[in-house]
Amino acid sequence: MIQLPFNDDVVGSFAGKPMVLSRGTMHTNRFYPLLDIIFEQDGTISVDGLGKWETKAGMLRILDKRGGLHYEFRALETRNGAVYAMGRSVISTTHDGFERVTLHEKKTMPGVGVCISSTASYADITLPVLFKSLKKAGFNMANVFVSVGGDTKDDGKETVDPKYGVKIFKHKYSRMGYTALMEFGQLACLPYWLLLHDTCAVTEDSLKKLAEVDVGMNPDIVLLRPPEERNEIGFYSSEFIQTSVDMPSDLTATNYLSMMVSRASVVSILNSPWLVELEQDIYGTGNKRETLLFSSLGIKKFKGKDTGKP
Repeated sequence: MIQLPFNDDVVGSFAGKPMVLSRGTMHTNRFYPLLDIIFEQDGTISVDGLGKWETKAGMLRILDKRGGLHYEFRALETRNGAVYAMGRSVISTTHDGFERVTLHEKKTMPGVGVCISSTASYADITLPVLFKSLKKAGFNMANVFVSVGGDTKDDGKETVDPKYGVKIFKHKYSRMGYTALMEFGQLACLPYWLLLHDTCAVTEDSLKKLAEVDVGMNPDIVLLRPPEERNEIGFYSSEFIQTSVDMPSDLTATNYLSMMVSRASVVSILNSPWLVELEQDIYGTGNKRETLLFSSLGIKKFKGKDTGKP
């Protein structure tokens, strides 16, 4: 466990354990993972660009291969029960708003479920594409469910997809991208849920990639991209969901995301790069969609023009 003061014995206890270096701003709940780092017992660090670690006057210092100081840690902080080291980068400026770095022990994603937000006008066309990709990638389809909003005809009805065995809940209400999080009873059985839109799909190696997502700081939310991009796709802690989704029904999609982020104690932002693929009529409706591939996670988002059809 990370503790003060930092000395050779304390840091030596990290040896061989994957740690995560993140950056963030003071007095906010957002953390941006930078890199995985492994401390060795002999004082070296197994990360390209870094050379060794040392302790001095109760501080942990990380040096480059020439002995230049890169990071310095001198305090501890805790949120959501996780303890992590807090320090600074001596090689970066604060012009981008990032003022500190943190260090914590990595903990990979436990078993994760998939909750999908859909709408009555899209579900029949979009869901088969997503279900097929999840099945092909090896996801446990018993831990996948869909909440369909805007269905005034079958409000309150529960069905099961006959081909994939996925539970589908229908409601007249809609919470846009967050509709799936309203299914409290479904969410309690797993610690984290991957929230997807119905206009998504996954690649065959997605399950392996998602299992490597770090949750060592017990984050309430792990977003694929910064919230300013208005994309709520990511992982949500079931414990956080139980206490945080009861919000005013007249919120816009953008305000929903902002409020969820503001209520969280820890938001990890992966800032996953995406690749833009050629537009294609993925659903055969005559509406071409741009494919955004989050390659580091194996998640695709089919982004369409605002035409009112899938």
